[in-house]
Amino acid sequence: MMALAIEGVMPCIDFSHLHARSSGEYNTLEEFRGVHGKVEEYPGREGLEDMHWHVSGIAYGDKGEKNHLVLRESDYNCADMMAAFREQ
Repeated sequence: MMALAIEGVMPCIDFSHLHARSSGEYNTLEEFRGVHGKVEEYPGREGLEDMHWHVSGIAYGDKGEKNHLVLRESDYNCADMMAAFREQ
């Protein structure tokens, strides 16, 4: 992970693009927990505590992102994403 090579650099996770590039995955509580687990595994607990993240609604197809959407107009499971953050 490149962020580990530079002191002071922490992860920036784009949850919307993970969701789009996987054609709808990364949209459940368990999948969000898995992302957090990977962050905690590599940069450590500090990575979770100082992580920058991005989320928005997103339209996607077989090849990934088509365009961003208003969150309420998308299939993005914001409730589970926030539940996973609260657990951390």
